[in-house]
Amino acid sequence: MDLDRTDIEILKLLRENSRISLKAISDEVSLSQPSVKTRMERLIDSRCIKGFTIDLDYKKLGFNLAFIIRISDITLHFNELLTFLKTKNQLTEIFSVTGSDNYLIKGFVKNTEEIDDLLSELMSYGKINTSIILDAHLNPNFLDLLSD
Repeated sequence: MDLDRTDIEILKLLRENSRISLKAISDEVSLSQPSVKTRMERLIDSRCIKGFTIDLDYKKLGFNLAFIIRISDITLHFNELLTFLKTKNQLTEIFSVTGSDNYLIKGFVKNTEEIDDLLSELMSYGKINTSIILDAHLNPNFLDLLSD
């Protein structure tokens, strides 16, 4: 889909605050509210915008340990493992990847006992490598690639 500067600016505004009003967007991009609404609908219909979501603070919800698990040398079919992984509520993102790993998984638990239980369960499905996330940073400049 071809995006113009106004589309990109709308995406940036929504990335910063997905609850921003049509009026506020309209004021920022100097277009009428109906024009902004039409552009947003086009971005949604084309799946450039897949949804509007929230950014949770897992620590404030009591999940103090963020982790990445890499699984390689899996012992069952990909789809079977994926189906199993989706039943684990601690896992927030599951990536099927290329390279030496089969899956890269991100998740959150309340304590080390919970991650130990999860890892014990996963070990029968392949080789497991775990990292605790100490800090995470998002790069807000990705949409700038569209401006070049």
